[in-house]
Amino acid sequence: MTRKEDLSEMATTILSAIEQARHLKLPTSAYILSMALLEVREEKDKERDTIDPRSRKNNKTR
Repeated sequence: MTRKEDLSEMATTILSAIEQARHLKLPTSAYILSMALLEVREEKDKERDTIDPRSRKNNKTR
């Protein structure tokens, strides 16, 4: 499994945990998990840019 796939899986797991925390009325936990999700998404974006920075540039011109 690639790092990008690992980060995607982690994001999915965190989203599920956020939903569970909200259901259990744990707003502080949901907030902390949301911050973790943000960090994972930022890392995923960095990973995408590191792997092929040209693909992002090409997508802007389309």
